Amino acid sequence: MTKSLSQPTEAESIALQTQQEVKRLVSLTQFSFLKIGELLYKAREERHYQYFHTDWLGYLKDLELPVQNPYSWASNVIGVYEQIYLKLNKKPEEMAQMGITKLIRLIPAARKDKLTDDLWTKAQTLSDLDLRREVGHKIGDVDTSLSIICPNCGSEVLGAKWAKGIYAEKIPERGEK
Repeated sequence: MTKSLSQPTEAESIALQTQQEVKRLVSLTQFSFLKIGELLYKAREERHYQYFHTDWLGYLKDLELPVQNPYSWASNVIGVYEQIYLKLNKKPEEMAQMGITKLIRLIPAARKDKLTDDLWTKAQTLSDLDLRREVGHKIGDVDTSLSIICPNCGSEVLGAKWAKGIYAEKIPERGEK
C-alpha cells in the first residue's frame, strides 16, 4: 500500500528519492545479468579468454567476480543468455522483470526444449518456491536429521546427505566445532 503525499516533508522527499533510486538500480542490475551473460558467452564461444589465460576457469577467476564459485555463476548467466534469450528469443524486459533467480531455474527446461509458453507465464507470476515445485524440485522432503557444517561459510546445511560422502573428512558432525 502506498501513502498519498499532499505536501511532502524533506524526509518524505528523501525517502521517495531513495525508493526510486533503489527501483532503478534493481532494474539496472537485472539487465546487467543479461549483458554479463552475453559478454561471457562471447568470450567463451570466441575463445577470447585464451589471450589472457590457458583455460576458461583461470579467466573467470581473474575477473574477480564477487561470488564464491565463479564457474557456476558464469555458467548460470551464460545459460540464461544462451538458452532463454538467444534460443527462445525472450524479451530482455520480461527477463529482467522475472529476475535472475527464476531465469536460472528455467535453464534446464529450456535446454530440454520443455520451456513452454505456459511454464514461462507461470514463472512470471509464481514465487520462486512455487516455481521450484513446478519444475520438479522436491520441496519439503528434506531429512533434517542429516546436516553438515559448510566448510566454506560455516552455515549448517540441513538435509545434506549428498555432501556427507563428498566432504566427510572436512565436515564436523552436528554440534561439533
